[in-house]
Amino acid sequence: MNGIAEFKAVFKIKEYEKLSPEDKNKFIREALTSILKINPRGITASQLEEFLPFDTKTLHKHLEYLTAIREAYSIPIGKTYVYYPNGKLERYTDFEDVEFGMKSYTFFNLVNFFGEYIYIQEKERDAHNTFKITGGIMIEKSKMKDFIQKILTFESRVVSRERELQ
Repeated sequence: MNGIAEFKAVFKIKEYEKLSPEDKNKFIREALTSILKINPRGITASQLEEFLPFDTKTLHKHLEYLTAIREAYSIPIGKTYVYYPNGKLERYTDFEDVEFGMKSYTFFNLVNFFGEYIYIQEKERDAHNTFKITGGIMIEKSKMKDFIQKILTFESRVVSRERELQ
């Protein structure tokens, strides 16, 4: 397992314990993201638990979060889930940021084990005026035009209903 030995070499439990709960969460998520990226063939929570100083519940919580925001994905194999990093940019230019008030969206063209996707990552400004990832959605690139058409059709129907109610 790549990355775990390197993580253990630099991990200092006393420094970690001094962190605020929010900083501990951020630390664990960043560590897991790094480990996933250097293990593109996947890794299980139990494999991580063997080498990391975090319990199963903590690892699952953070792996589920990374999956929810589409930084990772999992595939069930029997009763075990294997976690993978969620793709890579094909080219450095394959992303774009757009801000709308307190929210920001980053569009990525990602490729992973299952194919090519458009990934829309949602971020929100926090109290420190920095962006925090709050969600995301992945759409198969080949289905993107259909997806956009469905959004436009839905928006048109909502506007029509609003006009009828006036």
